[in-house]
Amino acid sequence: MTVAGVTGFSSTVSAAPLINGGHISDAISVVGEEDVYTFTASVGDHVEFRMVDTSLSGDLVPRIELYGPSGGNALAAGQSHTVAYIAYTIQESGTFTLLAKDASTYQDCTGSYNLYYVKIPGANELGTPTNGGVLSETIAVGDPDTFTFTAVAGDHVEIRMVDTSASGDLLPRIELYGPSGGNSLTSDQSYTVASIAYTVPESGTYTLLAKDNTSSTLGPFNTGSYDLYYVKVPGADEIPTPTNGGVFSETIDVGDLDTYSFTALAGDHVEIRMADTSVSGDLTPRIELYGPSGGNYLTYGQSVTVAAIAYTVPESFTYTFIANVGETFDIEITDTSTSGDLLLRIELYGPSGGSYLTYGYDQDVAYIHHTTTEIGTYTVLVKDANSGAWAIGDYEINCVTDGDNDIDGEDLYQFIVDYTNKTEPYADMDGNGTIDDEDVARFAREFGKH
Repeated sequence: MTVAGVTGFSSTVSAAPLINGGHISDAISVVGEEDVYTFTASVGDHVEFRMVDTSLSGDLVPRIELYGPSGGNALAAGQSHTVAYIAYTIQESGTFTLLAKDASTYQDCTGSYNLYYVKIPGANELGTPTNGGVLSETIAVGDPDTFTFTAVAGDHVEIRMVDTSASGDLLPRIELYGPSGGNSLTSDQSYTVASIAYTVPESGTYTLLAKDNTSSTLGPFNTGSYDLYYVKVPGADEIPTPTNGGVFSETIDVGDLDTYSFTALAGDHVEIRMADTSVSGDLTPRIELYGPSGGNYLTYGQSVTVAAIAYTVPESFTYTFIANVGETFDIEITDTSTSGDLLLRIELYGPSGGSYLTYGYDQDVAYIHHTTTEIGTYTVLVKDANSGAWAIGDYEINCVTDGDNDIDGEDLYQFIVDYTNKTEPYADMDGNGTIDDEDVARFAREFGKH
């Protein structure tokens, strides 16, 4: 018999459709029966299967084999006395075939089984966890649980899976997959708490896979309850803002992640300390501070008894101007501080917001060149790009209107023309939306520096 180009199946039965993120219950009803399942997948999709013996006798030895659209040899196979499993990243698009059967010594056993199926992206059995909260779930034998969440490039996420079963036999494992599937971006497993921390590189929907990963002749067969903690920064704010100058008393449960948020202005100085007040003294306090845009932490503190951080909120400056379609300009910022510590970064944002259109950074002079594609108000953001944004200092910002990356007589001529016509955005030097004598004074100062 031939199925999807695969030959040699002795007693093939076409089985029920697979459920992405769920499972179906079926049985090897007669000796030698082989159940066939099909599904479609695209290049880069990640698939996982688990076949779990649920028969009363326990004689069934589950075996599953995965075949590609063109047939041939199995792409992957799994076999175990209780849970057979496969994890595979698709290499070609098409219709795939999964074969489920008994693999006992004489291949003469029958019995019922559960078949779990996960395809990423797409699987979302349990929805989105609450940001800054905890979700309690249970792993059945062979059960893979899936969750999804959306994130924007630069968001920082932390996830922990904690074994809360009475037996403590569960071996928690979590894997994070990106919007396009493929191999996991990051993963972790541990006997009590599995933990991942990751800064998202692209915007989209992410999938989290939580499962038992016990390794034995029985396969990943352990069961139990677990708690899933989920934090996405910015956005997580589980506990109210602490009182400025005060103290806040809280408790860390096993694997718990506590989040707080507060507002601050450029130049504000903050100090935060986390002190272990437990009777046992086993807690190792750690605190991490994240900025308004998420990303990696700005600073952190960790200690056996008291974790401490001291941080001054960095200053950043924004400039705005109005531009028509097709305007070409250059903007440069120059470090004029005596220390030279600044790592200058300049970012340009368009009228519609979103991610920056272009950026530049350098230790001494940062520069951008851009031709506008839409009418509206553009924003220039200037900041220190050192890790932790610790440096401070003076800088100059200049807009070059003739596009030669040099402030010279051509720019003086161009400015006079723009100021006379009062139409070009470059003539609005102070960014107040009006071209007036203040702009003349501003240009004179900038031109004088060059």
